[in-house]
Amino acid sequence: MSNLQTRNKYDVIKFKNGESLISRYEIGNGQLFLSAAPFAVEINDLARNPDIFVPMLFKMSISNTGAEKLSNTIGLDKIIELPKMDLKKDSYLKIVSKDQEFIPKQIPTSTNLLLDEGGNIQKSGFYDVMQADSIISKIAYNYNRQESKLEYADVDQISEKLNKNVKIFDNKNKNYNFTKMINAKQRGEELWRWAVIFALLFLAFEILLLRFWKT
Repeated sequence: MSNLQTRNKYDVIKFKNGESLISRYEIGNGQLFLSAAPFAVEINDLARNPDIFVPMLFKMSISNTGAEKLSNTIGLDKIIELPKMDLKKDSYLKIVSKDQEFIPKQIPTSTNLLLDEGGNIQKSGFYDVMQADSIISKIAYNYNRQESKLEYADVDQISEKLNKNVKIFDNKNKNYNFTKMINAKQRGEELWRWAVIFALLFLAFEILLLRFWKT
């Protein structure tokens, strides 16, 4: 335990005198948390404070700087980062799915191993990184969300694409009575009122002719 004092240390919680209660040490790709006091309620009242204790445990469980990405984006995340591993001279890694299998470009670094998929992944889903017949890691790829970003044409662009006989109603004009227009289209123009008016006018004109016309 004394060897941990020389590693990268971060004090999560300190006592009032400045000494560390809970410390975090980075070890490889992981982290180690140490408490200077047990969490027994008769000794330490930290566990009696759920507002502090529960969020602290949650953040400790997910705070891993070397955590792998949960998913990648097709066309954007072409480089896959894996933990450093020793590969034999004639050995290689391959990426396998239900539909395809290919050998990515391998770029070893001092801390990890980078795989360049080179644009071979075009379908969303899960892929296995394999060495011979052993699965080294699993990766997931999703489609780019920008492809689902909808862009709408304006009234002028729609008018250019459609026939001139097609009428476009712009929502900027608030004078349209769509209910009345739809009813008129379904039942036809109601001209019977005008027919009755003209019939009465002609009847009245005929009566006047018969009364005042002199033979």
